[in-house]
Amino acid sequence: MNFAPQKKGLTLSELLTATVLVSVILLGVMGFSLTLQRFQSTQQRSSILRIRADSVFADMSRNVYRAIGSKLDKGLQVFPPSKLTVRVDRNPTPTPTYADDTWITYWFTNDHRLLRCIPSDNTGVCNLATAEVLLDNVEAYNIVQQQNAVSVTITLVYDMSPGYVVDIMKNPRYTSSGGFSCVLSSF
Repeated sequence: MNFAPQKKGLTLSELLTATVLVSVILLGVMGFSLTLQRFQSTQQRSSILRIRADSVFADMSRNVYRAIGSKLDKGLQVFPPSKLTVRVDRNPTPTPTYADDTWITYWFTNDHRLLRCIPSDNTGVCNLATAEVLLDNVEAYNIVQQQNAVSVTITLVYDMSPGYVVDIMKNPRYTSSGGFSCVLSSF
């Protein structure tokens, strides 16, 4: 019997083939990982826009619902195209006069922001320098009043730097609408 010694190990061609296969598998895993990362980033940006718009609508809804007025002296006024004012009673029990009430103003500005102004006095005059910025990057808005209700539509873009381009992956756009109504006082 002739026993030839068996060779142990891999030939060069087997080693190269294994290296190529492992490289292809790793490239596929990396590509999939990068795609998931981009998708997560896009969803995060869209979610940020949605959360910001929803919080503003919750604030508007709360204040519009609290609006006080009558058919002759409405507590909800829209000044198209950019301003919504709501008269809110400061007292726990409403009074027949509106002298002690506060006017809350929501104002869409030309520099793509939504401001909320609550004057410290009863004049209802807003000082834009002290107004609170509720939203920035407001691309478009629409305010419509129908008797004692108001409808607001806001379109936000994630980044509105000069020359911005809306891109579903890098710079998403989100449009949200809300309708609010107030109860009129019987005074």
